[in-house]
Amino acid sequence: MKELRFRGWVSGPCGATALILLILFICISGIQAMEMAQVKWIVDGDTLVLENGKTVRYIGINAPETGHSGKITEPFGSQAKQVHVNLLKNRKIYLRYGAEKTDHYGRLLAYVYTQNGEFANRALLKLGAAYCLFRPPNIKHFALLLSAQREAMQQKRGVWSNLVRDDRPLVGNKRSYRFHKPGCAYGSRTRRSNRIALEGLWEAFWQGYAPCKRCFPSGVFVQTVEK
Repeated sequence: MKELRFRGWVSGPCGATALILLILFICISGIQAMEMAQVKWIVDGDTLVLENGKTVRYIGINAPETGHSGKITEPFGSQAKQVHVNLLKNRKIYLRYGAEKTDHYGRLLAYVYTQNGEFANRALLKLGAAYCLFRPPNIKHFALLLSAQREAMQQKRGVWSNLVRDDRPLVGNKRSYRFHKPGCAYGSRTRRSNRIALEGLWEAFWQGYAPCKRCFPSGVFVQTVEK
């Protein structure tokens, strides 16, 4: 009987067993790459602290500030934090670290998953509690995260509820994925080959760009106060 070969694997009991073992090894390796942790408290919409005292900063997203650590409170900051709290009610999570495991503050950089397997980074974007933040080398799931942001934008959830679709020009940096006001000193340093003209905040966010903190120190979102 002629042997059938598939990429070096021999068909039959031995080959099938080896293939099954390889699949199991891949699955187990994926599980081991996920670290289970206990949440101690939620800092804001994109940061939490674990029971072991370590701080975790979500990869690929940025939420409005809540005024902690001397920072100003931005519109939707408190709401974003509450969405985060609601998402992690069970307080047990799984962490998958990026290519760069910590930032310059010493915080862990991670993709966070709930106990039922929900991708928390993506969930926070879908709920309008944050926006995409492109920051190499941790950009593996950027396309997936941007898709979630666009859904929230279309549905006008959270921070997108009052975002005005204006056509005031902005300067985007195709390398850093940041956008600047025309007169921003940092934006003016962008190489001509990396510059892109963006027609307003809506287009900038839709394309996955994030605001420069120098020319948008108070954030870009506006919250209507109900009377």
